[in-house]
Amino acid sequence: MRVILIDGMGLVYRSYFAFGDKPLRNSAGLNTAAPFGFLATLIELYETLKPTHWGVAWDSAEPTFRHETLAGYKAQRSAPPEEMTESLPYIRRLLAALRIHQAEVPGYEADDLLAAWALEAAHLPEVERIWLVSADKDLAQLVSEKVHLYRPARGKAPAQILDPAGVRDYFGVEPAQIPDYLALVGDESDNLPGVRGIGEKTARELLSKYGSLEEIYRHLPILPKALAQKLEAGREAAFATYQLARLLSGGHIGRPLPEGVRFVPMLLRVQPPDWEQLLPLLDELEFRRHKERLLALWKQPIPPEAPRTIPEAQYEILTAPEKLAAFLQALPPEAPVAFDTETTDIHPMYAELVGISLSAEAGRAIYIPIERDQWEAWREALRPLAESHRLKVAHNLKYDWVVLARHGLRIQGPFFDTLLADYLLDPERPHALEDVAKRELHLQKAHAYSDLFAGLKTKDIRKVPLERLANYACQDADLTLRLQKPLAEALRQRQLLPLYEEVELPLLSVLAEMELRGVRIDADYLRQLNAEYEKELAALEQEAHRLAGEPFNLNSPKQLAELLFTKLGLPIQRKTPTGQPATDEETLQALADQHPLIEVLLRYRELYKLRYTYGEGLLRSIHPETGRVHTTFQQAVAATGRLSSQNPNLQNIPIRTEAGKRFRRAFIAGQPGWVLLSADYSQIELRIAAALSGDAQMIEDFQLGRDIHAATAQRLFGTDEVTPEMRRIAKTVNFGIIYGITAHGLVQRLGGGLSRSEAQQLINQYFARYPGVRQYIQAQIARVEKLGYAETLLGRRRYIPHIHSRNKAQRAEAERLAINTPIQGTAADMMKIAMLRLHQRLPEVPMLLQIHDELLWEVPAHEVEKVAPIIQKVMETALSLPNNVPVEVELKAGTNWLEMTPVPLPAKS
Repeated sequence: MRVILIDGMGLVYRSYFAFGDKPLRNSAGLNTAAPFGFLATLIELYETLKPTHWGVAWDSAEPTFRHETLAGYKAQRSAPPEEMTESLPYIRRLLAALRIHQAEVPGYEADDLLAAWALEAAHLPEVERIWLVSADKDLAQLVSEKVHLYRPARGKAPAQILDPAGVRDYFGVEPAQIPDYLALVGDESDNLPGVRGIGEKTARELLSKYGSLEEIYRHLPILPKALAQKLEAGREAAFATYQLARLLSGGHIGRPLPEGVRFVPMLLRVQPPDWEQLLPLLDELEFRRHKERLLALWKQPIPPEAPRTIPEAQYEILTAPEKLAAFLQALPPEAPVAFDTETTDIHPMYAELVGISLSAEAGRAIYIPIERDQWEAWREALRPLAESHRLKVAHNLKYDWVVLARHGLRIQGPFFDTLLADYLLDPERPHALEDVAKRELHLQKAHAYSDLFAGLKTKDIRKVPLERLANYACQDADLTLRLQKPLAEALRQRQLLPLYEEVELPLLSVLAEMELRGVRIDADYLRQLNAEYEKELAALEQEAHRLAGEPFNLNSPKQLAELLFTKLGLPIQRKTPTGQPATDEETLQALADQHPLIEVLLRYRELYKLRYTYGEGLLRSIHPETGRVHTTFQQAVAATGRLSSQNPNLQNIPIRTEAGKRFRRAFIAGQPGWVLLSADYSQIELRIAAALSGDAQMIEDFQLGRDIHAATAQRLFGTDEVTPEMRRIAKTVNFGIIYGITAHGLVQRLGGGLSRSEAQQLINQYFARYPGVRQYIQAQIARVEKLGYAETLLGRRRYIPHIHSRNKAQRAEAERLAINTPIQGTAADMMKIAMLRLHQRLPEVPMLLQIHDELLWEVPAHEVEKVAPIIQKVMETALSLPNNVPVEVELKAGTNWLEMTPVPLPAKS
């Protein structure tokens, strides 16, 4: 990093007075001297120093602690010129349009902020150089090999850059002696008195001989009488000036800078200007020359108000496989090829292939329309490309992989998935091709998906006019190809390329194989279970009507609210955003002891959701050709890096209640003589928390194989006789702490019976027993405040911008994310590595599902004893945790997912 930190008001003053008595004005009469000079300096800094990060610090409008310490501090300064003050909003707007970070802290000066930023940034190994842009002398004390002082040009005098040697030449003292030097000679600009009668030459001589102000005064008895008298008379002023001139770690006389003011690289990074804001402002100020220079610096033509569409694209429709063969033969050997499929369905297992587009050169692409009777010929023409070692690029490549595999064409690597790359760079920003192209290429799609059906009375993509569909498809392949290089470079710059190439990309094809295979569902059992629950639902409805004294619709929130809160007179717990009394599950739980009807309603809701969400949902999801359910694994959704699934969502198959668990019985092995084999990481997040925190007690518990929740209960309650209720509370505290739980949250998790003060006492006791965990939490929050992101052991990042929010709720949530993201994310990385290695080690053992911390296979029953130890070893060694924290995996097998028994494993050596 090359960092520029600017004293805002110092540069404003210098810029304003640079024009003397002939100020610069625009045609409206506005004095533009300060904005002009300020912007000129910014451009000069950008051109000459080539920063990667920059920020501007402003003086506080309120009196500072220095005014409290020294009554005459800056008292000699007259009020700023009115015209200069009037131009300040324009400077602020210029900085905002240039996307330069600005900071201001009540009660502190810009120098304090610059010092805090510089001293913090200097400790980052990735920071190459820091320039402090200011004419203030006291900043010279911060100069080092890494930190230089940039004194802007003044009149005909050029700008000066002072390194340590420059400070010695300019002031005659070492950088660290600047406060001592100013204490002796004073600083007229800040009305710091110094010692009357001591000039620069004497000050240099004294400091050269004695080193510091304190040592000078210790040697007062041996100094010449006249000099000693001056120093004695000015002792109080000298030490007061010294204290005010010191800029050490942002701390001054016991008053550190607020925690919110940190050096956050993400906030200070150099970004392209917001042209829509900047250009009109430059025109208003009539800064034509500055406008030209800025546009040239960013190699930006006069930008349009919206991203431009792809210029001069050449898209071609191929009509015969021979033409495709010629197209592929003409490609340079190393040229990557981007491709995109057009299909009839968003679910790859149901999608029929309509067309394929290919692009190997920006602005050029071909489209292959697919008719069912012609596909075989096209497929064979595509096979040399599919099986070649040429780089294949796609946006959401897994979808295309599954679609083509279902149609008899398996794509082989190497791959580059632009959606997956963008996700890894910032998991919480939009990843649609249109969004990524706007952000990375400043290109807007000329052909939107919704435009395909303009003028048509159908949404059947097969009815879209050929040329319209070809342009849309070619555009997607074209944009995808253009994105590959900038996204790869961004991954490289952020040190994310290994994680992308060694984990995420290889996993893509593993997940695709799992989607293609699916999992067998016992449809007869599901229908039987649905009928059983339907019967119980009818009985519950009758009982609810009896207890209410009248019939009502149990699924109507309005009727239910009327019954509960008006007719039965139960207390309203809370209201919905529309002002209606809430009747959700949490509300009903709070009313559980108020009326017997509530228990019936809760049971009815549970069964109703199970019956229609999972019973009907799973039946509808059974593929008519395979008899299996084929979920879609989402690799680029969860910000922590965890996998999720949709269509159907198998992550949410119930397990907490007996009624919910029964749906797991429907998941069965696909062949006679086969069983399901499950491998589940044991308490993996707590193990990772122990490893990252380095807490000795937690580490010992895991190393000795103790029941972590029982051990925690013993320490929290001070007893060896741990009851099930104590263990439940300890378990809630264990997991709650790593999610940043508060006392209020703990009371809610435990379901009442505990006051907030008792909950806080439990949390305090936990931190007293596990001090390493508290230190981890504090260190992790501080790290995210500094960097702007949390990361896993493998370097996966999650940006947390609200860590500096003034909104308490936003900041509290950001702190929770800062604590938990490295833990959850590292668990996700471990699972992904395990999946890759198991796929490589046991290619003949079909992996079916990944759910939370569990993997599921179907295996011949006689093979379980052989493969189980391999699975255990691979999963437990997938990612070594710090501090020798062991990883444990529990394996079970059975004919269905519910009725499984532990797999006996050989003892570990």
